[in-house]
Amino acid sequence: MKTNMTTNCLVWFGTLIIALGSAECGMAQLPTLPAVGPQTVAHAGYLTVYTATEPFNDGDVMYYSHTDYQLYTAKGTFLKTIHNSISRSDETPERIKLPPGRYLIHAQSEMDGIVAVPVIIADGRNTVVNLESDRRGANSRGSQHASR
Repeated sequence: MKTNMTTNCLVWFGTLIIALGSAECGMAQLPTLPAVGPQTVAHAGYLTVYTATEPFNDGDVMYYSHTDYQLYTAKGTFLKTIHNSISRSDETPERIKLPPGRYLIHAQSEMDGIVAVPVIIADGRNTVVNLESDRRGANSRGSQHASR
């Protein structure tokens, strides 16, 4: 009886090995495609600047597009001009992607004209600078906050 049990175990084990071996062989025959997704993890944050607005009359509708601003390194080296709206009828400021770090912006404020504002961009966060007064007369004078 012990021989029968040993034989049954060996047959079962052999069947298992053959099944696993053929399953692996089946997997090896599938074509392997290149990995999908970014090659490296890009560390970035975002900047949204609510600059002063300029009115634009599109016939029957008034729009208030945000003015452009200049982006500099923290040491004052010019990087680029940010076009802060897609069109004159676009009232949403652009959200730009930047590497984490310290920057300086020169932008038009509703209350103070052209101002310089130091900003900090953190990985995965959106830094918001508000230089506009709302259209009801209140002012968020140079307020900044960061959000996810």
